Amino acid sequence: MIYWMRPRPAPWRKALTAWTIAASATALMLDVRPAKTQTPLDVYRERVAMSAAGAQCRLFAADMAAALDVGAVQARTVALRAAPEPGWLERVRRLLQRIRNTKS
Repeated sequence: MIYWMRPRPAPWRKALTAWTIAASATALMLDVRPAKTQTPLDVYRERVAMSAAGAQCRLFAADMAAALDVGAVQARTVALRAAPEPGWLERVRRLLQRIRNTKS
């Protein structure tokens, strides 16, 4: 076969491939968002909920349950330091206790 007679890809395919790569790279660059961080209240609520679930359902071993309790105390301390007004964490604790009492 003569060199100039060899089958060649269609010229539009190169353009389509280049356009697809450029569009994908642009979409990846534009879709980047910062990670959503948890507030101290969210961390405290999560730790207390996991401790309560572990206590009721016996989900965790004794050492894991103790670590969850310590984590809840640490999260409470951080949440108290970041408190927007005095007493708001106590209201959250009472609300969580009320929810826990209604479930049992």
